[in-house]
Amino acid sequence: MKEVKKTKSEQEYIPYIAKKSLPSGRILIFAPHADDEIFGCGGALIRHVQQGDPIKVVIVTDGAYPITEAQKAPDYAEIRKQESISAAKLIGYNNPIFLNFPDHFLKINKNLINSIKKEIEDFKPLNIYFPNGLEIHPDHRVVNKAVLQAIRKIKNRTVKNLISYEVSTPLEPNYLHDITDIAEILQSVMNCFKSQLKVQDYSKKIMALNIYRTYTLRMEVLFAEAYNIQSINHDRLRTRGKKNEC
Repeated sequence: MKEVKKTKSEQEYIPYIAKKSLPSGRILIFAPHADDEIFGCGGALIRHVQQGDPIKVVIVTDGAYPITEAQKAPDYAEIRKQESISAAKLIGYNNPIFLNFPDHFLKINKNLINSIKKEIEDFKPLNIYFPNGLEIHPDHRVVNKAVLQAIRKIKNRTVKNLISYEVSTPLEPNYLHDITDIAEILQSVMNCFKSQLKVQDYSKKIMALNIYRTYTLRMEVLFAEAYNIQSINHDRLRTRGKKNEC
């Protein structure tokens, strides 16, 4: 007789609990653009500051690509950087590092991978946050791939968890972060990005996503962030990476 496969339960696809804590230790966050660190994992940043975790945020592109006529101003890229710096001050972590790769034209190459690798080796994080691989923005997808390739190349093995976050495309989460108690703070921090909120109310969309993420949770959980946390097997990563390295 053929063995009948057991149908998975809902709880095997998505968590039915959310926690007000996150994996502790040194935190390194890679954001493709100035604002992704907040729109993608702002609640986590607030929580890690509350937990007393050392934090470093790396903004990969210069953010200079204009969407509207107003954004074609010569100081547009600097305005975006200052918005990320303001957000960092409001939450309470050090100013972000800006790698200044060209916005909207990010490519997987040795320069990008080695720059990310250097940030990892210098900071020696326990946990790395980065965009999920299904994001619709090409820069987000490139950062996802570049972080994975950089991890394969590092000699030290301090990194324990790779934590992917969602901005423009929902991911399949295995961890829900209850941000009900810090939602007002997060909203205030998102308001730092005035240049982006003039395009559309991204903060409203992100908070709506955080509301949706409570679908499987208790009534008292009003807002939650979704993450996919993967423990790193360095040997497996290196083996898989040999075929795709630049």
